[in-house]
Amino acid sequence: MQVRPGEDSAAGPTSLPGLLVARYRERRELVLGLVSVTTLLVLWEYIVGSGYFDAFYASQPSAIAAAGFQLFASGKIWPELGSTATGFAVGFALATLIAVPLGILIGWYPTLYALTKPYIAALSATPRIALFPLFMVWLGIGIEVKILIVFISSSLPILFNTIGGMRSLDSSYVEVARCMGANDRQVLTTVALPASVPFIMTGLRIGVGHALLATIVAELLVGSAGLGALIAVSATYFQTAKLMSLILIVAAAGVVLLQVVQWVEEKVDFWRPRAR
Repeated sequence: MQVRPGEDSAAGPTSLPGLLVARYRERRELVLGLVSVTTLLVLWEYIVGSGYFDAFYASQPSAIAAAGFQLFASGKIWPELGSTATGFAVGFALATLIAVPLGILIGWYPTLYALTKPYIAALSATPRIALFPLFMVWLGIGIEVKILIVFISSSLPILFNTIGGMRSLDSSYVEVARCMGANDRQVLTTVALPASVPFIMTGLRIGVGHALLATIVAELLVGSAGLGALIAVSATYFQTAKLMSLILIVAAAGVVLLQVVQWVEEKVDFWRPRAR
C-alpha cells in the first residue's frame, strides 16, 4: 500500500496539517456548529451596533452577556433558578414514575387499553394550556400548581409513546417466546419491554421539552417565582437585554437536559433487542 507524505501507515497522519484534518473529521459536527454560532453572533453584534436594527427590539450579544453576568453576580437569579428547577424536577420525576408503568400496563393488556382509549383520545386532542387556568382554580398560585402543570404536560407524551411501543410489538416475537415456554411475565420482561425501549426514550426526550416549556408557562401565568416570572417582569419594563439573557438561559437548560436524556438512552441501549 502506498503511503502518502506526512502519514505513517501504522499510526496515521503525523504532519500538522494531517493531524488538523484528522481532528476536524472527528469533530466536524462540533466545529461547524461553533462556526455557525460565532458567525451569527458577530453579524448580530455588527448589525445592531451599526444602527441597522433597533437595539430596543434585539439587544447586542455583548449587552445580553453583560445582563446575564449581572443576574448571576448580583445573586438575584439563584432563588428563581431554584424555584424553576424544583417545579421541573418534581413534576417530570412524577410523570416518569407514573406514565411509564401506566403506559406499559395499558399497552400490554388489551382490555385496559379499550377501557382507557376514550380518555387517551380526549387528552391527546385537548390543548393542555387550556387546562392551566382550571389547575390554578384548584390549587392556587403556589408551587403545587406548577408541579401539576409540569406533570400533565410531560406525562402525556411519555404515556402515549410507551403505549405505542408496547402495542407495536411484532406478534411473531411473542409467539416464538410462548413456543419456548415463556409465561406472560417472562414475555413482558424479556421481549416486550426491551422492544419498547426506543419508544420510551423518545417519550422521555419529548417529555423533557414539554416539562421545561410547561414550567416557564406556569411561571408566566402565576408570576410569583421562577425564571418565567423574571421573564414576565423584564418584558413589562422593556428590559430587552435582560429578557433575552433569561431566554438564552432557559434554552441552555433545555440543551443540557436533552443531553442528559441522551446519556441515559446510551446507558440503557444494551437492553434494546438486536437482530442476530
